[in-house]
Amino acid sequence: MLTVICVFFSFLVVAFASMYLPRKDGMYFQALSCCLILGVFFCCRDLPVLNDTAHYYEHLYHLISKASFDGRSIFEVNPRERFEYGFCVWENFIAKYIWKDAYSIVFITALINTLFYVWYIKKYTPTRIAISCFLLFGFFLSVYSGLRQAYAIILFLIAFDRLLAKKWVQYYALVSLAYLFHSSAIILFFFPIATLFKASKRNVCIFLLGSCVVAVLIYPILQMLDYSDSVYYSSNLQREKMPLAAIIELLWGVFIVGLILYVRKRYSIKGRPMLVEWSLAILISCRIIGVFFLIFRRFGWYWDIFSVLELVYLCTYAKSKYRLQPPFGKIKTCDNKVNPDMILGLVIFLFSIKMILTFVLKNEWNHLIPYGFYDFAPGFHKCRFGY
Repeated sequence: MLTVICVFFSFLVVAFASMYLPRKDGMYFQALSCCLILGVFFCCRDLPVLNDTAHYYEHLYHLISKASFDGRSIFEVNPRERFEYGFCVWENFIAKYIWKDAYSIVFITALINTLFYVWYIKKYTPTRIAISCFLLFGFFLSVYSGLRQAYAIILFLIAFDRLLAKKWVQYYALVSLAYLFHSSAIILFFFPIATLFKASKRNVCIFLLGSCVVAVLIYPILQMLDYSDSVYYSSNLQREKMPLAAIIELLWGVFIVGLILYVRKRYSIKGRPMLVEWSLAILISCRIIGVFFLIFRRFGWYWDIFSVLELVYLCTYAKSKYRLQPPFGKIKTCDNKVNPDMILGLVIFLFSIKMILTFVLKNEWNHLIPYGFYDFAPGFHKCRFGY
């Protein structure tokens, strides 16, 4: 776990070092450094690292060994294939035109994730890229693990911007493509309904109360939807205790959203997009239901990134508004406001404790036992797991 912990804290080292550079140079230094850290750590990970890596490696290996792509279209997919059509076509494209090695799907997906997320973070929090990456480390462990959903999340984040611009056709086109990569994207077809309702306290409370009701009645609801034969249903029934990891994630999500509301009120920040408000509510909703039915947390992955980016954005905005002296200077105006850097510092401290406890005491949550680098020697690599 020492390797993982060092990678985890390396983002803070990058953030600290960037303070001694001019603003623009510091921004590019953070972006390049974070790309390097995420790229090396996730692109070159061994097969046991992260839950699903070995599954995708083995799937592509058998595909390459059984199928000849010379006279076959990449759009020809076995109708009994267990993966979604869009992802299978993407696998075919990689194997035929890019890299005929089973690990290629892991490496290329991780590379795309790295470039996209650093660009996306830079777009919204340009001066605090490394801090954002640090606070999103748990999110990265999830999306770099679920390769199919990783593509669906990227497409949704692009579609989210289209929805903010009221480009409905473009939104649904991107979401439809996301569905071809991971079936969980079906929930995204209903997300625009949020635009019909104001994100008032009353509406959000009703929505969260409804989520609690759904969480309690989740098993009868799934039986009614004829989902009781799913492996996730049966495995969840075998649990003897409430999942501690899911409970901690729920409490952490409530804490972050609470801080967001506090910063907004403290600094009189208004006018945030309504879709951002509903994204935070949906994230908490998914985590509530996820305590009772663990796999439901995966729906929350689509909105996970917004909680961190919103908090970092608000603290950056407040710092700029009140002209603070970096990194831990006092507020120049006498408003008796709380220094936004102190708020982020508290989050960083608590998040560090949370992640270290996860790595040291419950590292099987993320299947990082042990961390190792992949051996790129040719031939089939044993698909063992780290748990």
